[in-house]
Amino acid sequence: MRIMTSRENDANGKPMEGLTSANFKGTATHATAATVTVAAVAKQQHVVCGVTASSDKAGSLLQIKQDTTVIWDVQVGSGHYEHNFGGAFLVLDANKALIVTIDGTSLCKANVHGYTVTLL
Repeated sequence: MRIMTSRENDANGKPMEGLTSANFKGTATHATAATVTVAAVAKQQHVVCGVTASSDKAGSLLQIKQDTTVIWDVQVGSGHYEHNFGGAFLVLDANKALIVTIDGTSLCKANVHGYTVTLL
């Protein structure tokens, strides 16, 4: 995982704007643990542009994982939280799943959006 500014090369030194990509978005709702998963695909990297979440739990924790490893987290608390990575996107390593989770007491929601880059 790394932070990437727009117009930067990928891990193989190829320009990001020269690769094929597809947008993704995911949403999940659950009582005690909302989880959004974007599956790992060979020769592809997921790029997170932003997340939103809400929870009824006072100490809720929003996490972004690369497979099982937490790569970004924030304590949200009860209420709504939104974060856009702007020009410095969160780039996962190739062939890794993206997982976004938030916990709650009786209701929590997680949303993520970004794009997937196919490495040529």
